[in-house]
Amino acid sequence: MASVDAATTLVRELVAAWSGRSPLSVEHLPYGHNSTSFDVGLRGGAHVIVRTHPDPDVFRWTLHNLEILKSLGLPVPHVLFHDLEASRYPFAYLVLERFPGRDLGYELPSMTPAQMEAVAEAVMDAQARVRELPSAGGYGYVGIGEPGNRGRWGNVLDDIMALTERTLAPHFAPSATDVREALEREQHYFASVSPTCFLDDLTTKNVIVDEGELSGFVDFDCVCYGDPLLHLGLTQTAVTSDADERSLHYVHALFELASLTAGERRIVDLYSALFGVEFLRDRPERNEWSARLIGAIDGWLKA
Repeated sequence: MASVDAATTLVRELVAAWSGRSPLSVEHLPYGHNSTSFDVGLRGGAHVIVRTHPDPDVFRWTLHNLEILKSLGLPVPHVLFHDLEASRYPFAYLVLERFPGRDLGYELPSMTPAQMEAVAEAVMDAQARVRELPSAGGYGYVGIGEPGNRGRWGNVLDDIMALTERTLAPHFAPSATDVREALEREQHYFASVSPTCFLDDLTTKNVIVDEGELSGFVDFDCVCYGDPLLHLGLTQTAVTSDADERSLHYVHALFELASLTAGERRIVDLYSALFGVEFLRDRPERNEWSARLIGAIDGWLKA
C-alpha cells in the first residue's frame, strides 16, 4: 500500500460504492499488526470498520474463523461486505460491524474491580468454548481446523524467541539469555502440551469495552493451537507493560478463573517473560519503561 493517505482515499471510495453513501469521516486506526484498519463514519451516526491488506492471503481464514466463533456464541462482528481477491483495489478488504468502545487496555484504568472481573469471565468463557474445537494436528498460528505448521509446541516458542534474539537491541541481551535458559529448563513440560485451540490475542487489545462493559471481540485472522496458558502470559505482559498497577486486578481475575496450580503459574510467568523480551525488541530505547519491564521479567523468572 503506497501510503495511509492514499489508502484512506480508496477506503472512502469503496465504502461509498458499497453503501451508496459518501462517508462523513475516515479515520486511520494506529493499531493492528495484521492489517491497516479504518473507522468509517456514515450518515445517521453509524460506523463501520474497514480492514485492508495488500496480501489477500492474510484474510484467508478470517471469514471461516468468524463464522465458527459466532456459532459458538462469541460476540464477534458481522462481516458486511468483503473483497478478498483484491479485484478492484490494491488490497483485500473486509467491511465489518463496529462495536462501541475501545480496546480493553485503554479502558482498564477507569474500570472498577467488578467490571474487570466481568470482562475476565467473558474472556475465559470464550476460551473455554474454543478449547472444545477439534485439532487437525500440529501446533502454531493457523485457521480454525487447519493443521498446525509446527510439529511441537516447543517449536512455536523457539520461533518467537529466535525472532526476538535476532532483532533485540544488544543492551537487552542479558534478559533474552535468561529467558532462553528458562525455556530450556521446561522442555519436558512443553513436550507434554497437546494442540489445544485458543484465542491467543484476546489481551489488552481485541477485547472491546464500552463504559466498563464488554462490547465484543475482534481480529481473528488466526487462532493458536498449543498451550492456552500462553494467552494468560501475554495478557500479564501487556497489562504490566502499559497499564497502571491497579489494572493488574484484571490479570488476577483471569488467574483466579483459570484455577492455576503452582506449576501452571510458573509456566504463565515464563510465557510473560518470553513476551517481555519481545516487547523490548519492539521498543529498544533504554528508559523508565524498559527498566520497569526488565524488573518484571526478572521477577517472573524467579517466581
